[in-house]
Amino acid sequence: STVSRRKRGLVIPRAQYIENKCLLTNIQQLLLVDYINDWAHKGLPPTPAIVRNFALDIYSKTPGINWVSRFAFKYRDRLSLEFLQVIDLSRQKADNLYKYKLYFD
Repeated sequence: STVSRRKRGLVIPRAQYIENKCLLTNIQQLLLVDYINDWAHKGLPPTPAIVRNFALDIYSKTPGINWVSRFAFKYRDRLSLEFLQVIDLSRQKADNLYKYKLYFD
């Protein structure tokens, strides 16, 4: 029955089905990888929430909760090493403009 439905055009090939289910096209995904790497090389590696917002801007639809982790796993060999690394809490507290102004004044 599956072969019959496929011959009549009622069933699409699996590769096309998977591509239709993807949030972003392959080109959009590669552009997002480049954008993440640009941010990371500038010293501002984006958090998962920021990456979700980037995808939202591209697709105009909010990605799922696990989308960023799946995306990072898929492109782990292309993403910069700084991406998705946790910042130490004491370093995060010390890294703000007010504290810098106090120190240098």
